[in-house]
Amino acid sequence: MNIRATVVIFLTSIMSFHSHADEVLQFLGQSVGVQMNEVLTGDQIDALGVNPSEYACFQMPMLNPSTGDLIGMGTDCLVFNAIPGRNVSEKGLQNGRAFEGLAGDVAVDALSVFSFGNGDVVVTSGTTSVRPLLEGFGDGGIPKRTHITGSIPTPGENGYLLSTGTRTGRDGNVRVSGSLTVDDNGIFFDCLWIHEN
Repeated sequence: MNIRATVVIFLTSIMSFHSHADEVLQFLGQSVGVQMNEVLTGDQIDALGVNPSEYACFQMPMLNPSTGDLIGMGTDCLVFNAIPGRNVSEKGLQNGRAFEGLAGDVAVDALSVFSFGNGDVVVTSGTTSVRPLLEGFGDGGIPKRTHITGSIPTPGENGYLLSTGTRTGRDGNVRVSGSLTVDDNGIFFDCLWIHEN
């Protein structure tokens, strides 16, 4: 195989990779409490088949992590998932102190809304684990992180519930890995998302 053929094959592979590249997004910032009907229309909520009153929703800026550019708003709507042997008060989630002081595992069912503007909305779902960080071990950042969170999807699982506008028809895995700061100010989110296209 000559050098020219090798270069052509290499460039073709690179172009193919980028055409199927996953989308990476970041929820980053101090969250504010919102109602689900402030970020989704009534028709969208009906299509999801969820009861908004069961969720506590937190909204924060959504960034392109490669550039730091603001590209929209992210909203995490959370409800506690019962864990055998654990008794967690949902009231705590409403004021941003749900995870504070918990020494063990916490799980939440998360309905996450990615609002890009111009009618482009993506809604994903997944069960997310939340655990306290060990003080002094990977808990840096400003503000200092208190908890680590994440969700690894089952291969082949579709994490998309709704996608509109230029993102209509999304189907694939959705993965999240991040950290939280839970204190008297509420919840500060720093979460990286990988959306399979």
